[in-house]
Amino acid sequence: MGLLLSLFVGGCSHSSDCSNRCKSVIEHADSLAAQGNIRAALEAIDGVDADCDCMRFTEGDEPPEHSTVRVLLERLRKTEGDTSVAQVTATARGRILRDFR
Repeated sequence: MGLLLSLFVGGCSHSSDCSNRCKSVIEHADSLAAQGNIRAALEAIDGVDADCDCMRFTEGDEPPEHSTVRVLLERLRKTEGDTSVAQVTATARGRILRDFR
């Protein structure tokens, strides 16, 4: 019983940590994008999403992580072209960025 409880508590801790990481990565990505580092912003979101599956913490028509990635990809398309967008989405590890393949 103790093992099950520790696994459950550990899972909750991971879930809480992931929820916080998913929330904070959007702010970090916005900061990177404001500095012109669009690829770095997308990589930051993708890294956290690959670890945490960020869309599971949100509800609504379009989760904030998804809308942020959509806007960043459009900015990347305008500045670097379709090939760059295809490269970024092809190497995506997280579900959010993979949705844009």
